[in-house]
Amino acid sequence: MKIIHLTDPHIGFQNCAERFNIIAENIIAKIHPANDHVIVITGDLVDDATDPNQYPEAKKIIDKLKESGFPVLICPGNHDYGTGTIHFAKFPILFREVFFSDPHLQFPKLDIIQNTAFIGLDTMRGMMHWWTRWSSQGWITSKQLRQLNKILESAILKSCKHVVIYMHHHPFTFRWRFFLRDAGSLKHVLKRHKIDALLFGHYHFGLAYPNRWGIVRCYDGGSSTSKWNSLFPHRMIDLDLPIEKDYDGKYLE
Repeated sequence: MKIIHLTDPHIGFQNCAERFNIIAENIIAKIHPANDHVIVITGDLVDDATDPNQYPEAKKIIDKLKESGFPVLICPGNHDYGTGTIHFAKFPILFREVFFSDPHLQFPKLDIIQNTAFIGLDTMRGMMHWWTRWSSQGWITSKQLRQLNKILESAILKSCKHVVIYMHHHPFTFRWRFFLRDAGSLKHVLKRHKIDALLFGHYHFGLAYPNRWGIVRCYDGGSSTSKWNSLFPHRMIDLDLPIEKDYDGKYLE
């Protein structure tokens, strides 16, 4: 089982929808069998959630991948809950309704696929208060971190061969715009458990941070559609092979 890590397509910005649709079509055409791969998209599916056309456009491409047999896992980014710097309370509910068909779905979200546990986090959960909604920072919150720790300590996780954490915000930067406010608390939780990969986006740099927090694979996915000429590595990850075998390049473009 291999992971295709995509992030920050920013559908709605310039030609990003067209570029992301090409990526989806190339995945469908080139990668077989579909059920041996999991696509993980770590947020900012759309560029501006206040545009009513962008959610449906993103969902159409994601549904195309799902209908071709690919499991697709997603989590929200700051642009998915508003403009990117201003967030609105209705969008967490609408995001879940559109992309999960469940407005009450909660994060952390656990999926076990071929004996690999995928745990998605909502790094925007704490940014929806009136005093925090004017920023592009992230905040997981202590409640979600407690739930994450409970999942990681569960018997079902102990039986999984691999554990993958995926989220939007960059946990290793202190740049004000990209800062994950409770990165230290997340580190405290994750270092207590065996985590095989930590996948995230937001930063658009497309860099690898090997062996951070005791996790071999820590990947910033860049921007899959190269918004603002950002890096877009389209990583293919095989957790059963050494990290040197992970592939990052423009092979899906």
